[in-house]
Amino acid sequence: MVTSRAVARLNLLCELCQPRVNPGGWFCALKGPDGELEASQASGAIKKLGGTLRKITPLTLPGGERRVILSIEQTSPCPSGYPRSWGQMKKRPLN
Repeated sequence: MVTSRAVARLNLLCELCQPRVNPGGWFCALKGPDGELEASQASGAIKKLGGTLRKITPLTLPGGERRVILSIEQTSPCPSGYPRSWGQMKKRPLN
């Protein structure tokens, strides 16, 4: 399992993390209140990198802040060549 929080937009985060997950493993990202929107925008990147979004878990933190945990199962090996350099990812992000 690979986890992350407050690193980057989900499409970039998937490229950083999913290549490090073996098939059958999981990548779980703690995202802000717009996490569901990010998940829909990154659906192409998740699939291209060999993953499947399995669950979106809403959370309310102490103090009332809303977050979501996105649970992505690595259902097939990540294609070779990923992750690309940070500059390449920022210039041509996966969609």
